Amino acid sequence: MQKIAIIGAGIAGLTAACLLKRQGFEVVVFEQNNHIGGVMQSHREDGYLIEKGPNTILENSPEVSDFFETLQLRERKVAPDNCAKIRYIACRGRLIPLPMSPPLFLKSELFPLRAKLRLLCEPLIPPRKSSREESIAQFVKRRLGTEILNYAINPFVAGTYAGVPEKLSIKHAFPKLYALEKEHNSIIRGQIHMKKSGKKPPHIISFRDGLGEFPQAMAKEISPQNIHLNTKIESIDFRDDSIVIKSQKQQYKVSKVIYAGTVHGLCHLQINGSQINKPQLDKVYYPPVSVMCLGFKRQQVKHSLNGFGFLIPAREKARILGALFSSSLFKDRAPKDHVLLTVFVGGARQPEYGLLPQQQMIDYAMTDLRKYLHINGDPGFVHLTQWEKSIPQYELGYGECKKTFGEIEKDYPGLHLIGNYREGVSITDTIRFAQKTVRGIAKVTT
Repeated sequence: MQKIAIIGAGIAGLTAACLLKRQGFEVVVFEQNNHIGGVMQSHREDGYLIEKGPNTILENSPEVSDFFETLQLRERKVAPDNCAKIRYIACRGRLIPLPMSPPLFLKSELFPLRAKLRLLCEPLIPPRKSSREESIAQFVKRRLGTEILNYAINPFVAGTYAGVPEKLSIKHAFPKLYALEKEHNSIIRGQIHMKKSGKKPPHIISFRDGLGEFPQAMAKEISPQNIHLNTKIESIDFRDDSIVIKSQKQQYKVSKVIYAGTVHGLCHLQINGSQINKPQLDKVYYPPVSVMCLGFKRQQVKHSLNGFGFLIPAREKARILGALFSSSLFKDRAPKDHVLLTVFVGGARQPEYGLLPQQQMIDYAMTDLRKYLHINGDPGFVHLTQWEKSIPQYELGYGECKKTFGEIEKDYPGLHLIGNYREGVSITDTIRFAQKTVRGIAKVTT
């Protein structure tokens, strides 16, 4: 039986370990922190369900859905309330629903008439002939106009990537949107074609006790004795007949290694006596983000909170990126007659705010929340989680990074690199790439 080491017990590493074990491999997982799941952590405190990282999973792949089922998570899934279809954008000091259909778009106060006319002209705009890489901002401004960029795409990028559209690559950060122009010469025409295809639309899910149930279910199947917490792997040595990995305490002999950490961790890993010398990888940016869970009595908040939450465009000059109406989204997220808001601060837009002291963070957040949600008084519950490195930014030139990951794997046969820096930052993208990697390993070893 081949023994495979997995470095990192986040979603990518646990997915790979779980699937490899099902294929008959012996697995051993190493995690330098004292917990599994990476940023996906949930717990209950004072009657509130706290999500320290992501709050939802966009279930858009049969492979991922089947994986949840095999982990006996089907009965644990929870769907959001119908109000989740309503998403707000902060605009000129108030919250306006983001229009989710053509008729609503035409009636919306969010965009001026010129923006609506500009969008209707999108199918008439010829595709770009230049091969030079575009940022999301350049792509959207060219095809959809400035107002759509400022009041739809800018906040969306902040909410999904904690990023800014001027720096991210449209080709690598949003490949599906990029492909619509390539394949249909128009975003609108491409979306119409997709709707006609009859594909089942993706849907949002969580679990009864939060997303943390997912890594816990995988860890249970892998078994605790195969997961070593507080264990940092410092070196990997490739020998003729095996691979030897070393931690501070001991060494392990394995046949393959799956690295499921961050890009920065990869750059500082000793391989055959030296660090990987790839300057472009050192530049991969993970902005700091703080996730602040705030609890209030329902009567303190005048806004209906009837929706998913709200995002704030950069033009609004706020100090938070936005907030989720967590207790509106799912049941049992707050005590009776109380509400829970999950607020995001920092990101690539305002990294200087991402790691502020807690009280200063609360003061800044409450200034914006009072403005948009009309909150009286202070929160009765506060839980702050700060991530020094959050989401890898697929910035312009990221194609060279992707190419480099492949080159590293070729240089060191038996080493596989997985994680949200490979083929997408979403949870489902991360799971699917881990699944793809395991299929490849199983194919060459059977």
